[in-house]
Amino acid sequence: MDTSLCRIKTLDNLYFQIYDAARRGLSDAEIALSLSIPRSTLTRWYHDDKELSGMIEAIRTTGPVRWVEDALVKVATGYETEEVALTMEGGEIVKEVVTRRQVKPDVAAIKYYLNNRGTNWADKVEIDTTQAINISFDPALKNI
Repeated sequence: MDTSLCRIKTLDNLYFQIYDAARRGLSDAEIALSLSIPRSTLTRWYHDDKELSGMIEAIRTTGPVRWVEDALVKVATGYETEEVALTMEGGEIVKEVVTRRQVKPDVAAIKYYLNNRGTNWADKVEIDTTQAINISFDPALKNI
């Protein structure tokens, strides 16, 4: 087999492993560990291959973060789910009951979402206290 073809297949497999690990939310250190390479090697690959670094950046900015945000919004707003109950006799299913259930919005998820949006809903409000305060006294009140 042509050695250049072997190298391409090896790189494709390596790219897939890196892509899959990043998609699962692994850090660069964890990806390097899973590939049994030093982290500095992975960093060099990112630096040398803009396509690879762009792919990883896209995964990290849109992948798991988006899934978590979607799940949080789902829990915060409520959702519908189906539950299946099976009745078996003699190893065969004789009855299947599908129940639709509405899950109520979760107040804690709503609070978390609002507190972390960067709007006026935060629990902790920071006030700038670095402004100078000028206090003047009426001289007529000095003798009181």
